[in-house]
Amino acid sequence: MRDFRAILPDQHDEYRGAKASFWFLVALNVLITVRSLIHLLAGDGGANSIAGLDVDGAQGDNLISIFSTWGLSQLLLALATWAVVARYRLLVPLMLALNLFDWAGRLLIVEWKPLVVDDVAPGAIGNYVFTPLCAIALWFALPPADDDSRSASS
Repeated sequence: MRDFRAILPDQHDEYRGAKASFWFLVALNVLITVRSLIHLLAGDGGANSIAGLDVDGAQGDNLISIFSTWGLSQLLLALATWAVVARYRLLVPLMLALNLFDWAGRLLIVEWKPLVVDDVAPGAIGNYVFTPLCAIALWFALPPADDDSRSASS
């Protein structure tokens, strides 16, 4: 069993999970940062060039705006993660949990409300890849429930 209290640890605690989970979060966040900047800065927000959606006409302008706004949301998650990586490593399990819910949530939404596109976007494939990887990384980022270093530092 794992100690789920590590997702929101006491301030004086340090990260006690696997180093591999920490480095997975760093690598994942590089991907998320790049992806967010593409959606935010690309002329079409990635709606056509990445997702393959038709962006002709006024409705296309709406899609571009939505994709760009999505890029901003992704960038905010990335910036919070960079703060955790740089200074608040005790929150690594929390950031992995948020990323797990983000990837799994998009996976479920696309299954529930599928996009009609000519080709599969890279993000759609990523949902299937990163959902289980985030779950595994989160599991190993959590210290064992019997780890008494938490109570020893109190």
